[in-house]
Amino acid sequence: MRGVIVPLVTPFNEDYSIDLQALEEHINYLQKAGVHGIFINATTGEFTSLSFEEKKFLAEKGRELVTSTFYLVGTASTNTFEVIKLTKHAQDIGADYVVIAPPYYCLLSDEALFNHYSLVAEKTDIPIILYNIPS
Repeated sequence: MRGVIVPLVTPFNEDYSIDLQALEEHINYLQKAGVHGIFINATTGEFTSLSFEEKKFLAEKGRELVTSTFYLVGTASTNTFEVIKLTKHAQDIGADYVVIAPPYYCLLSDEALFNHYSLVAEKTDIPIILYNIPS
C-alpha cells in the first residue's frame, strides 16, 4: 500500500449522533478524488471520544461505503483486550488493515508496548500498521 491515505474526521449532528449523510458524502468525495486509502477511527476522527459501539458502527458503515480503495480501521484503546475485540471486528467486516496507536494516557515500557502489540497480533489475522503519535 502506498499513496495518499486519508484519516477521516467523524461528522456529528447537533445532538452528537454520527452524521451518516456527511460521512457518506465525504467518503464518496475522497474516492472520486482518487485517494489510495481511507482510514476511519483515526485521531482526527476523535476516536478517544467514541464509545466501543460507536467505533464498531463507524467501521461497519465505512466498510459499506469504501468500495474503490484500501480501507483502514483504527482500533486503538487504552485496553489491550478492547483493541483485540475491535481488531477482530475490523477483520470480520473485511478491512484491509488495522491501524493501532499505543495505549494512551499512560507511559508504557518498551517491553509492555511489545507485549501489547504481540498479543493483538497473536489473536488476530489482519495486517497491522503501528501508529506512532509522538507527544
